[in-house]
Amino acid sequence: QEKPHQLDDKLEQLFLEKSQTGAAAFNRLFDETLASLKFEVDGKSQTLEPTLNMLQDSNPATRQKAAEALSKTFRGNIRIFVLVTNTLAKD
Repeated sequence: QEKPHQLDDKLEQLFLEKSQTGAAAFNRLFDETLASLKFEVDGKSQTLEPTLNMLQDSNPATRQKAAEALSKTFRGNIRIFVLVTNTLAKD
């Protein structure tokens, strides 16, 4: 027996599929954006992982350079991160 606040099965399925593909698309956008980012440290362009690893270096100057590179690149991509975060938060 259907409840008065329940949609018919086809409509429920449509909303379920839309929510899954919508969130999945924004998760993929986030992942692909992170994977494509380059961080400039001492004139060398590198990906996220080695830059994050530098944050654990014993040399404070190395950690500082990594933090500055991360901050600069993330700041330059803030709009896309805000869009993804806000969209997923509403999902």
